[in-house]
Amino acid sequence: MEQKRDIRNNVNNSNRRYFNPYETASTSSGRNSKTSTSRHTYSKLKHTDTTKRASQKATVDSTMRKQTKKVTKKKPVTSSKVSSKTIQRKPTTKSNTTKNIKSRNTITPRKKPIRKKKKLTKAQRLYLKRRRQIQAIFRICMAMILVIGGIWGSSVAIEKISKTKVSSQVVKVGSLDTSTMFDGVIFRNEKVVVSEDEGYVRYTVAEGEKVEKDGTVYVLVDEENLATTTAAKEEVDSEIYNEAENRAEYSTNQDKRYNLDQEVKENIEEFYNNRYESSTSYINTLRSKLDTSVTSRTELYASEQEESNKALIQLKQDIEANLEKYHKGKSVEQPGVISYYMDGHESENAMQTIEALNHSSYSQYRKGNTLKTLAPNTLNKEDPIYKLVLNNEWYVVTYINTKDDQWIVNQSYDLTFSSLDDQSVKFTLVSKTEEDQKTKLVFKSSNQIGKFLNVREVSFSIGDKDMSGLKIPLQSIVELNMIKIPKEYTVTENEVRGVYRKKGEQTSFVPITLHQTKDDMYYIIQDLTNSDSIQLNDTLVLKDSEKTYTVTDMEVATGVYVINSQVAKFKQIEILTQNEEYALVKTNANSQLKEMDKIISNPKSISKDQLLEDMSIQNE
Repeated sequence: MEQKRDIRNNVNNSNRRYFNPYETASTSSGRNSKTSTSRHTYSKLKHTDTTKRASQKATVDSTMRKQTKKVTKKKPVTSSKVSSKTIQRKPTTKSNTTKNIKSRNTITPRKKPIRKKKKLTKAQRLYLKRRRQIQAIFRICMAMILVIGGIWGSSVAIEKISKTKVSSQVVKVGSLDTSTMFDGVIFRNEKVVVSEDEGYVRYTVAEGEKVEKDGTVYVLVDEENLATTTAAKEEVDSEIYNEAENRAEYSTNQDKRYNLDQEVKENIEEFYNNRYESSTSYINTLRSKLDTSVTSRTELYASEQEESNKALIQLKQDIEANLEKYHKGKSVEQPGVISYYMDGHESENAMQTIEALNHSSYSQYRKGNTLKTLAPNTLNKEDPIYKLVLNNEWYVVTYINTKDDQWIVNQSYDLTFSSLDDQSVKFTLVSKTEEDQKTKLVFKSSNQIGKFLNVREVSFSIGDKDMSGLKIPLQSIVELNMIKIPKEYTVTENEVRGVYRKKGEQTSFVPITLHQTKDDMYYIIQDLTNSDSIQLNDTLVLKDSEKTYTVTDMEVATGVYVINSQVAKFKQIEILTQNEEYALVKTNANSQLKEMDKIISNPKSISKDQLLEDMSIQNE
């Protein structure tokens, strides 16, 4: 084992040198010397040296195997003894060094591939040279690509950062709900009429009908005598009716007969349409109308038979005279509209009641009202019999938060009542009063009062629910200043339109871009970024004249930037209505915007006629 370690140590500690195939080593006087040899001699020496080294290696391997077997048979040695023996080494002499060099050259396996290396041919050397050249060119190209790519990427990034970022969208037709919901209370000039007598009642005026002064609204009757007399009258009328029907083809009143038939038909259709109402007043109304129609028809038939059947006609007149004794007609003292609904909040002076109204009393109206239906069959004294609305004026009162106040007195508004099938009525705001962070609005109208006679509390909206037009976002709208220039001061030189401007003692031609024409004035967009363009207070000179004009008039043009081409063109618009996010644009001559135009949605940093290549359009 120790010998094996000595052999390895001698090999590792020997001086190393590279092998030269054209030199042979010899020892002389204890020193190494080198002698040149020919290739033929070198080949023989190489073959002999290879055979000798192989035999020496086999001898060393067999010796090491024998020593390894002896070591395995001995007792194990402790680490301390092994280390002590390992440390004790013999001093190296020159002869030992020479032997170690020879053994190193013989048995070192790491040098074996080097010695076996063959010399390269000329073709191989050229191939390796070309390969190294190609690799060098490839590395240079890759470096250039990386440099160019980095420069290009940096320029693109800088360009994107420096460009104005905008978004665009296509203009399409849309609708907006610009309405605002309110709760309100209706006030009318109205009074409730009570009965002065008692008895059975029959109404002659329907709900919502107008009556003139002294017009009959209802009749009180003596049932017993009236029943007998009425029966007799009906027999006479029936006889007259049948006689007239038998002679219908000979009648000279065909048009009047037809009109009476149509009247009865319309009354029955109205009754059919109202059959689901909660009240029964429409039944009494139909009965009254049918009675009137039958009476009119009977009188027509009686006039036709006045000559042929005088006795029957005289009997009819006597019976009708007796009927006057058994029923008393009741008339109105002033004209108005008849209604048979009462809730206890009626007032003959609605405006006076509204002026005394505050938010607390208004809330009492909104808590709910018990609506009472009048028109009974039997009356007692002091019973309410009907309600008379004195005129067509009616009011709607509501309260809003003062901070939301945007309403103008004496301006007209369309009120749409959602609780009445979205019935829309035009009102005028006649009063606006502030009360403890609340504002009382009073709207007045003289239209369609008959449809709201049975209503006190209402819900309504102001504004259009489904208005349509070109729909654009509010943030896309821009305002530009337009300068007015008299048409006579403009000239055309070299096919360029412009004006002559005087600054000090110098007069120069300034090109202009016409935006709009009204009457005898030209409108151009003011460009504040260009000091050479026409500005306010500039002095214009009329060509071939000493007449001058100072630019002082200006208007604001509302519009959007359209990018259908390669530049941002300003197009003027006329706003129809708007809410918090969108606006509807009219499609008329005052609006240059058209459907399917592409507009800039956020044009804060965009100027008129700016190139698209200077923008970064995000959603295109």
